[in-house]
Amino acid sequence: MRKYKVFWKGECVGEFTAEEIREGVGRGTFGALHSALLNSGKMVSVSELLRRVGEGLVEGGQNSEGGSAKKDFDFLIFGYALAGLAFLSPASLFGAVFYCAFLYKSGRGALAGQLLILSLFIGILGVCFEKFVLASL
Repeated sequence: MRKYKVFWKGECVGEFTAEEIREGVGRGTFGALHSALLNSGKMVSVSELLRRVGEGLVEGGQNSEGGSAKKDFDFLIFGYALAGLAFLSPASLFGAVFYCAFLYKSGRGALAGQLLILSLFIGILGVCFEKFVLASL
């Protein structure tokens, strides 16, 4: 069974399974100020870890969509780069929209929706900048 490093005030107090952590919370051994290290390197509170384990979001370093958290982060960074490029050109905006469609089809609908809204907003800002600001210079 997967063990998680548990920290108290920045110091590692040991490695425990989710069941041991749950029992420790019940006994008062672990409290709100304890944190745990996930496979992705993210520190979360013990209660957040137990919630994620209960919902099946943490198991063997993978999220519920079957991909690693690092992979989702890479998708997000690439999406932000495309959204930024949407300011420069409508063609980049179309690329960002197609990327959002890809994310949606791959089961990352929430991420696709966020990036689509961001891309459209930045794209509209870019068109307005070109039409009104650059035209007056």
